[in-house]
Amino acid sequence: MKGISNFLKNMLINDLERKAYYESKKILEKGKPIYVSTQKWLDIRKVAINEFLGENRNCKNVRELEASTCYKFLNNNKPSYIKHNEWNYILKKSTEVLEEQIKKIILEINYYNDFTVLLGLVRPKNIKQNIWDIMQNKISDLFILLKKHNASQYCFNTDKIIDLLKEKKQAGMAEDKWSDYYDFLKKLYLQNLLNKLYSVKSPIEFINNLPLDYLEVEKIYELKREAYRLQLLAFKIFCYANNPKELIKKKKPSWIKDIDFKIIVLDIKGKIEIDEKREEYKEKLQLINEILRCNELQMTIPKNINQEDWSYLCNLQNSIRDKIRNNKKNGIVLNNKKEKLIEDEEETKYIKRITNIIRDNKFVH
Repeated sequence: MKGISNFLKNMLINDLERKAYYESKKILEKGKPIYVSTQKWLDIRKVAINEFLGENRNCKNVRELEASTCYKFLNNNKPSYIKHNEWNYILKKSTEVLEEQIKKIILEINYYNDFTVLLGLVRPKNIKQNIWDIMQNKISDLFILLKKHNASQYCFNTDKIIDLLKEKKQAGMAEDKWSDYYDFLKKLYLQNLLNKLYSVKSPIEFINNLPLDYLEVEKIYELKREAYRLQLLAFKIFCYANNPKELIKKKKPSWIKDIDFKIIVLDIKGKIEIDEKREEYKEKLQLINEILRCNELQMTIPKNINQEDWSYLCNLQNSIRDKIRNNKKNGIVLNNKKEKLIEDEEETKYIKRITNIIRDNKFVH
């Protein structure tokens, strides 16, 4: 009989342990059976408490959260079926479960308006204010983190970033947390505009047509300076790529500073002069080569050769012609006219005359 009694007792205890998982509230409302030891009963009730508090673990919104067991425990007086020595444990465990549930809801939120309700969640009366503040800070930090992640997806969308900058501070959000998020948006906005400057046709016009009040004065100055620099660079490239002579005759664009426009004009004039000198040099060099090959110069002065240089070239040609004539009279046969002229001692004088023309800046290298 004793064996049967023990078997029955064990069956009843096993049943209680099972119900602690599946019928936890009934276990908590039930008094201790006489066949269960005090310690065993406390262990069974602890399992029941943990399971009971874990009900509604998959809350999807604040309404479900407020209806959860853990929130009700935290926001109400101790139920009669809960022992005094269990109450503190229940409050501690309920706080942990509530925080876990809140984090889960935040991570599953798709629309940020839901955060307003979550941040405005009323503090359960059984949670101390300092603990609640810590929980709210964690909520705010996670909220801001998700907001930043969401905003970063629009780093190339200027209009969307402006819309985000227009948002008001969320209810229940600490001022310093929101300021941190707002500063993040301003940096995102500034970087967006700096990037856009490299792709728009008129950087200055682009900047002037956007609201810049969201940025600090020094950042606005930095942005406008970069816009001006890029547009000035584009203007210079345009000037050099097109007909410079025609461009310097045109009126100064209103957006260009006087000093910058004067520098560009002087630069273009210098380029034009260098190009002209280069063409002049090429033509003089070609004429000298013709003379050295003993070819006759044309009768008319080329347009890029001035009178003084033309006289030098003519004298050079005459000197070489006279030398060749004299050599022929003396019976000297020239197999290679160019080599003989270079070897000849007198030819040094002619080369020096050519060198003088170049040294006097009449040729441009």
